[in-house]
Amino acid sequence: MRAASKKSLTPMAVATGKSRGNAAAKPKVSKFSLSLGGGQRADRMKKPEVTFFFRNLATLCSNGVPITKAVGAIAEERSLERRRAMLQTIKRRLESGDTFSHALSYYESSFDKVTLSQVRVGERSGALADALSKIADQREKAGRVQ
Repeated sequence: MRAASKKSLTPMAVATGKSRGNAAAKPKVSKFSLSLGGGQRADRMKKPEVTFFFRNLATLCSNGVPITKAVGAIAEERSLERRRAMLQTIKRRLESGDTFSHALSYYESSFDKVTLSQVRVGERSGALADALSKIADQREKAGRVQ
């Protein structure tokens, strides 16, 4: 747990393990599993998934959908089913008062510093939908060049 807090990771769930054998036995507190809310390899989005995420987010936000609801709607997309837990965690962070750029920063393996900076500028300028659209445009253009 200390190692997780030093890396700015937040435990999302802690479960105690039960001893084997007797079903009525009390849980052993010394055994536990820890689920962290960010930085996990399994939560890394592929480049096309990130582009899809920003394109759809830009479309929803430019049509007046609040960012929290937009992230929640995208989390339900079948094409991002494997990333649902990650996107729901981002949504919960937004609901708890985090900025969008800060919520994304927990997943630095998916969202690079330049992208986070562009999101931050969009938040501060009040033009987040435009910033998201530009990010998606740049990512799509970069994908065609490669």
